[in-house]
Amino acid sequence: MSDLDLPPELVFGVDLASIRDRLIALGYFLSVTDLTDAMEAIDEIAPAYPPAAFVSTLSEAPQPNKLIGGFHQLTPTVISILFVEPSARADRKQMDRVEKTRRAIIRQLVGWTATGAARHFEYAGYSIRAAGDGLIWAEVKVRTEYFLTLAS
Repeated sequence: MSDLDLPPELVFGVDLASIRDRLIALGYFLSVTDLTDAMEAIDEIAPAYPPAAFVSTLSEAPQPNKLIGGFHQLTPTVISILFVEPSARADRKQMDRVEKTRRAIIRQLVGWTATGAARHFEYAGYSIRAAGDGLIWAEVKVRTEYFLTLAS
């Protein structure tokens, strides 16, 4: 068994698939995938078909383990939802569409608890990441925490 095949009872974290499922439930995105697909779309290895969303763990800041004889570490986590919308120079309503998408993502995730998370999501920020080639890339960040627990 490799380190990547550890039994699920040994490692806990925020389940990104549950977040993708929650975003798919919006019924808006043509695809909701992961960081690998986002990198391929950005590098134009595989084209992005907007509207699309890409979910990944952006950062974690684990706190010290406080158990003796065990391991139970609180891990604050920021999740990134990178999304892409079509852009047309003549379309003055395009930023309204990006804004509506931003608000829909926030509304769908804030206050909800993902599988594996110890508490609900809070809003952690937003930014336009890039614009060009007929696309607008933007990112919504949400934060939560989970307990990294290892069996002794």
